[in-house]
Amino acid sequence: MEELNFKDVLTIIWRKKISIIVIITISIIIGSVYTFKYTTPRYKSSASVILGKVSSASNGEVLESEKDITMSDLNLNSSLIDTYSELVRSRSIMESVSQRLNHTISVDSLMESVSVARVGSSDLLQVTATNNDPVIAKNIVTEVVDVFSEYVKEIYKIENVYIIDQPSIEYVPYNINHVRDIAISILMGLIISILYVYIYSFVDNTVKSSKDIEELLNVKTLINIPFDKNIFVNYDEISEDIVEMITKFKNTTGMIIETDGGYLEFETDGRTKILGNGEFYKALDSCLKSMNKNSYFWSASMMLEDEWTEEPKEMKFRVSNLDVSNRGTKVERIFVFSHSKIKEFKNNKTLKIFMQSNINTMYVDYDEILEKEPELLEIIGNGWDGIDLDTLIVDAPADQEGNVRGYLSINKREIKRAYDCYLRLKNYAKDLKEVLK
Repeated sequence: MEELNFKDVLTIIWRKKISIIVIITISIIIGSVYTFKYTTPRYKSSASVILGKVSSASNGEVLESEKDITMSDLNLNSSLIDTYSELVRSRSIMESVSQRLNHTISVDSLMESVSVARVGSSDLLQVTATNNDPVIAKNIVTEVVDVFSEYVKEIYKIENVYIIDQPSIEYVPYNINHVRDIAISILMGLIISILYVYIYSFVDNTVKSSKDIEELLNVKTLINIPFDKNIFVNYDEISEDIVEMITKFKNTTGMIIETDGGYLEFETDGRTKILGNGEFYKALDSCLKSMNKNSYFWSASMMLEDEWTEEPKEMKFRVSNLDVSNRGTKVERIFVFSHSKIKEFKNNKTLKIFMQSNINTMYVDYDEILEKEPELLEIIGNGWDGIDLDTLIVDAPADQEGNVRGYLSINKREIKRAYDCYLRLKNYAKDLKEVLK
């Protein structure tokens, strides 16, 4: 079993902080519901009796000769106090108490609710009764003490039981303490959370770092790529670069592999730098490969001229579009061009391919938009491709050397602005197949 150091434990706790908070919160809720809703309040009442001067008078009065307590009285009381403790809770006394209470409480219930305790090493006895009703609890104690005193007179022919504290009605339940119960709930939540973290740390065998790989496989990590939502990495390119380097230097005894992995970092405004053709199409291809049947690809292309070329990267992009639509992804493309270009674009190979696929191809008249909502043309620019509402791939004006192609954006405001523009363009859209037939 792998040993965990203190830092590892803190890391696991931090990683599982949400689960820990949830466990403690659930524990508090359960404890609160229990203490406020399901705990039945119980009340208790107590009376204190003391064994004092022994009186043998039949009327209970202390004779003149018996006013002073003697050592024999003390010895007798000490010897009787344990017996009296048992006598108070005897069944015969409880039957008499039940009879006095008109049998509203059974003998067994009385025996469970009445307790007797000697106070320290003194000759003082404390008789306590509990009940759901504070008045009944007080009545039980009163009757128990009275019946007990009568039994002592009857059995021992003496009178040495004196009431020190009369029973009273206590309206505060002794068994309910909301603060204590909630504190216990928090403690139980912490204990369960600790057990959860402890068990998780030994059951979870997933690899989380390069250090885990080195310890598990006893090898050295060559490449470490940190995950960051603001960094775009093309893992297919990493694989290709690694394979190329390994096969190129397969006869060497050691090597250093360097790859950028299509590394693209988003700036503070949520955009990448302006990309050249190579970087742009690699990023675009990676985005398309990540899409599935639940994804949504929406695009607007500004076609002032027949700009589609037979360049390999351009051809690969078209194939990727078809592949995405064949995987069940919802793909929609709007092509914006002037009505006067319809005849020219009828023989456009790319448009023909798109129209024969599962891609929903639409046409928007450039001149109509220029007349009615010219601001949309400014938003479209050279065109863009949207992936769900998470990523926008924006075309940039090409330079003479062809080194500028576009950029990626995860800027929510920019994506929303483009998508709102796209929805407005659809109001003017026509089926491209019907326009070019």
